[in-house]
Amino acid sequence: MQKLALIMAALMMLVTRAVTEDADHTIIGGTDGPTAIYLKKTSEPAFGSITLSFDANITTGYEWKASVVGGDSVEIDMDGSGYRVVPSADPLACGTGGTCIFKLNALKPGESIFRFTYSRAWENEPIQELYMLAVVEDDLLIYTVDVTETGVYDGTVTHVDAADHSVTLSTGRLGEVTARFNEKDELPAQGERIMVYTNGTMIMPLPAIVDVIAWSSLFSDETGCQ
Repeated sequence: MQKLALIMAALMMLVTRAVTEDADHTIIGGTDGPTAIYLKKTSEPAFGSITLSFDANITTGYEWKASVVGGDSVEIDMDGSGYRVVPSADPLACGTGGTCIFKLNALKPGESIFRFTYSRAWENEPIQELYMLAVVEDDLLIYTVDVTETGVYDGTVTHVDAADHSVTLSTGRLGEVTARFNEKDELPAQGERIMVYTNGTMIMPLPAIVDVIAWSSLFSDETGCQ
């Protein structure tokens, strides 16, 4: 949330520079103020598939799980995913560290969002939660972007615009945003509280416009790293 606040402050201050960049973002602006913010790639593009690695301690009961939140351009390859123990460690020793690997295969051009959680099976809440956007280009190059802080919003629908296939969403972090949905997706109802998953891009000025890849209030179909 702190990162998001800093981004929004930068957006509000940008009035004359055409492009501002930091380590994670590109902000496009003009004489009348900022017009868009784009997240930068967090992995180098690779052809056909890419792997994501997370530090883990599976011997203590914690494990990473992954679920597809939205999009059908990428799938999890379970044959290429799994848990790897640190080579020099005793695999039977409690607390031995390792790495959880998820292999993502590109299926077709487009975007998919994945939710990764680190938790114990008998505990209700994860101790870590990440959202990663996987982007597949026309030549099947695939890369990922971390959208945990800037691509996932929860809020209440205050207005539905059926003609534009969008809703006005009142959020706690950004105030009101206009959320645009895919034509094939059903719109939420006015007054409904929802979670929206986006590609992390915001079109300015405020209220920001975001493009929704998926929306939901429940998580399911999680794939474990074992």
